[in-house]
Amino acid sequence: MLERSILQGVYDLHIHTGPSVAKRLLDAGDMMKCAMEAGYAGFLVKDHYVPSAHGCLMVERHLGDGSCRALSSIALNNSVGGLNLMALDAAYNMGTRMVYLPTVSSRFHIEGHKGKKFLGSGGMTTIDLEQPIYLLDGDGKLIPQCVEVLKYVAEKGDLALSTGHISWQESDVLIPAALELGVKNIVVNHPHFDINAPLEAVARWGKMGAWIEKTACEFGQIVFGDDSRFNSITLWQDYLDAGVPLEQIFVSTDFGQSISPHPVEGMFQYLSLLHDKLGFDEATLSMLSKTNPAKIMSLA
Repeated sequence: MLERSILQGVYDLHIHTGPSVAKRLLDAGDMMKCAMEAGYAGFLVKDHYVPSAHGCLMVERHLGDGSCRALSSIALNNSVGGLNLMALDAAYNMGTRMVYLPTVSSRFHIEGHKGKKFLGSGGMTTIDLEQPIYLLDGDGKLIPQCVEVLKYVAEKGDLALSTGHISWQESDVLIPAALELGVKNIVVNHPHFDINAPLEAVARWGKMGAWIEKTACEFGQIVFGDDSRFNSITLWQDYLDAGVPLEQIFVSTDFGQSISPHPVEGMFQYLSLLHDKLGFDEATLSMLSKTNPAKIMSLA
């Protein structure tokens, strides 16, 4: 049985805390208190509509004791002007070190949620005004605005790039282009939660050097206690069998929704499941939840 001490030093790079337009299970202050109690080294707040720097800076300063980082991010959706370098530059200069390409504003996300309510949008009434953002032009090449974002990320060096909710076809063009431009850390955002990327594509990206995110939110056993809903934990073995390099994978929770488990408890359940069902030892779990996330955030 895994001991809770495994949580000491964890970085969870994908948590949806409040304040937010959507109802969240906890706010960033609550998360800081729980994370410090568990011994976390840090957590990253993701919001689809507003940059998270303001809240993270205040939480870290006024509630933190220096042992745990509250890391911030920005998602380049329509609410911040889309692929907006000025918004990205402002966020970076406030300490943001993760930039998501479009999530709720990506064409893939919008098409996938037609006729359905996206819980993350809360009570917003302007969803119909979303202008779908697609990163490829008619020739299948990256649009100039995207290239400028990649150049900015590459120039900074300590800024990580996440693929957000773009289609796997866009990622297939984006990832090699970003690497060629010098982007140091590229995160493939939960490729089998909504995105449904082919395993061979995920393996290809991992072998190129991209970081592959596997969230607790993808697995029904953790969210619902039912392995038949969402993905089965056996998806991990499918990844390894397809040649996705284990050393390029990291784990996060993607929790904080009002219907999800508490992020800290969810992380412990996740690591315990990997230990008990797949036989991952503590060294492997530490690589997935501590070492690799620290590298992504340029903290290692």
